[in-house]
Amino acid sequence: DIPRSSNVKLQIFNLDGQLVSVLINKAHNAGKFEMQWNGTDEKGLQVPSGIYICSMIADQYHKVIKLSLIK
Repeated sequence: DIPRSSNVKLQIFNLDGQLVSVLINKAHNAGKFEMQWNGTDEKGLQVPSGIYICSMIADQYHKVIKLSLIK
């Protein structure tokens, strides 16, 4: 949910803090949107099952959630 039009950056990190994938990094209009991660890294390789961290930054809004990837 984006409160106003802004640049949105949605990233996936492993538990070591290493960047796994950037799902989006571009301007979006205000409103709700949905994004799915296919469990791959930046090279398109499948990552192992486990716990990952998703970070969303939009304007001054920053939210971090924990994800479980189960194959």
